[in-house]
Amino acid sequence: LELCFICFVPYQHRNQIQTVPIVLGEDVNIKCIVSAGACHINQTRQWTGGKGYKLLALNGHTTDDSKYEMKIHKSGLSFDLTVKNFSADDAFSEYTCLCGKEQFRKMLILDKTANIRMPSYDDIVDNSYVKDTKLYLNVTLMNVHPLPNCSLQHNDQTRILKTSYFEKGLHTYDIIRYNETISLINLCSITWFVNCMVGEKSFQTNHKTDGCGDNSDRVNNIDQ
Repeated sequence: LELCFICFVPYQHRNQIQTVPIVLGEDVNIKCIVSAGACHINQTRQWTGGKGYKLLALNGHTTDDSKYEMKIHKSGLSFDLTVKNFSADDAFSEYTCLCGKEQFRKMLILDKTANIRMPSYDDIVDNSYVKDTKLYLNVTLMNVHPLPNCSLQHNDQTRILKTSYFEKGLHTYDIIRYNETISLINLCSITWFVNCMVGEKSFQTNHKTDGCGDNSDRVNNIDQ
């Protein structure tokens, strides 16, 4: 048996994890490729693993339908396990596929697999404001991976932002801060927001508007 993560195609009977990003919070598919003749159509197909290393699925049925889904392909040479709403608790665990007496166990380690963690609504704090013809940008992001590429969009202009401070956690950037002061001379009204790319995903803070020194409400929002 060969075990793979995210649409694996067998190659010279080796096991590999394809570097398609795992996005925390989205579904992840784990595929087991059966070598020809190693597993017969009437033999048991089973998935074990995850947090606590327990039975997850057996012959197309799962122990928790809200968390897992098992699919057996018509050819009988492969069967999949979908882990729904994949979280950090689902990673750093072993997953074993079994057919008959053949089995293969693989540890899923995010550090060795491209992965993305998007900030939640509460992980984005935008305290930016306008005063005395200046925009004081103050944005904090938490629990993000990898380091995002962020830009300030104000009126029709784009300004690439540099991190002013960050703390790198074990598997995420725990805190990232962006602090800049932008002169708004000759601008009576401004609308702005911060747009960030995290791998192939994006999110942005809420649009804010200030008209001729009348500061807007400070509202945090995420659109991903």
